[in-house]
Amino acid sequence: MGAALALIDFDSPMRAPFALFHLFATPAAALSAWLPGMDRTGRLVVSASGSLAVNLLAAQALTALDSRSARNSVLIISAAALIIFLSARIPKAWKDRSNRKSQFRTRT
Repeated sequence: MGAALALIDFDSPMRAPFALFHLFATPAAALSAWLPGMDRTGRLVVSASGSLAVNLLAAQALTALDSRSARNSVLIISAAALIIFLSARIPKAWKDRSNRKSQFRTRT
């Protein structure tokens, strides 16, 4: 909801809180994919601090490029979160696929 409100420039009093929630929660959720073996509290702490680091790096990059805006922040954080999430999931899918192939080879 926050990304949609920020990207379409919908003038609403809820735009800023939803966008801020999106900017914090999206990287935290993506980073939690890297931490499957941790307990809930540890995962929450590490994801929250990692989300802060991702947001600070994105803010620094946008400031250096002199293109700081709510729309650009939402776009860069969404792209970074997608890359982080996929980087955690794709190797696992490849590993499962290779295990499946090796199982078929040993049976024949």
